[in-house]
Amino acid sequence: MSKRVTILAMLAAVSAVWANAHAGTTNAPLTFYVVSKQRIEGGQLFNRFPFPELGYISSKPDLIVERIKDVSSLPESGRPGWAEDRNDGTRKKATIITAERFFFTLHDEDAARLRRLAEKAGRQSQLVLVLFGDKAINLLRTEDIPAKTQFEVMGNWGRAAVKEIADALKDLIQQPSR
Repeated sequence: MSKRVTILAMLAAVSAVWANAHAGTTNAPLTFYVVSKQRIEGGQLFNRFPFPELGYISSKPDLIVERIKDVSSLPESGRPGWAEDRNDGTRKKATIITAERFFFTLHDEDAARLRRLAEKAGRQSQLVLVLFGDKAINLLRTEDIPAKTQFEVMGNWGRAAVKEIADALKDLIQQPSR
């Protein structure tokens, strides 16, 4: 009997740890902020990696997206090219590596809401900052938004962090209802 109780207690503990770890990635929505060069009343200066002293954002997001349509990627690739030696300036053949790239796709309704936000922000040629939790994952020019529903996870975070962000974004994919 005590062996069964011990096993059940261990399973409950492992399940609780897994649920807490998993919940940390699923609770963060995508948030969109219009960035202003002028101070925003009640807002704050966005001064975090990878966009230091970017500009001012409001205290509340201009758009919140809790579910996305898809997360996709392009695998790492290599191509022949040329590299310059920093010491002597000579050029030699090299393989140019492009890191794996990740993209997230919005549902049509959220894309339409983002376009309306971009139209409002575009009059002043403002930028739109995309956060996933507390991480800045993209910076959009408003003129690019109307043509797109798919956006890249910025590579400024480094390969491992971008993959971690992309994997966490997969938790936001809208599951089909049954």
